[in-house]
Amino acid sequence: MSLNSYTAKYEINGGASEGFGLKTPLTEIQEKIFQATPENAYLEAMYTARLLAENYLSNPETKKTTVKLLELYGPKGKIEIKEKLLETHCSTFEHLINCHFSREEYYNILK
Repeated sequence: MSLNSYTAKYEINGGASEGFGLKTPLTEIQEKIFQATPENAYLEAMYTARLLAENYLSNPETKKTTVKLLELYGPKGKIEIKEKLLETHCSTFEHLINCHFSREEYYNILK
C-alpha cells in the first residue's frame, strides 16, 4: 500500500471577529495536506475540512463555520468525488465547548 500526496481546495464561510457580528467574504484555500492511500483520500480531506471548521470563527448570520470541499487532486490529477457529503459545519456552540472529533470518530460519522 503506497501513500501519495493529495491537495484539497476548500471554501470557508466564517466570521472575522468574535462578538462583533462581522463575517468574512467566502475564502478559498488550497493546501497540500496529507499522505494517504487512494482509498481514504476523501476521508482525509473531509477530516481536514472539519479541523478547518473548528479553527475558523462562526459566521454571525448562520451561527456556524462551513467548510466545503471544492476539489481534490492526487498524483494523477483531479479526483472525481462521488460522495454526497462535501461540506462540514462547526456551530458557535461547538466552538464554545471546544468540540473536537478524533480522526477515527469523524471517519465513523462519514461512513
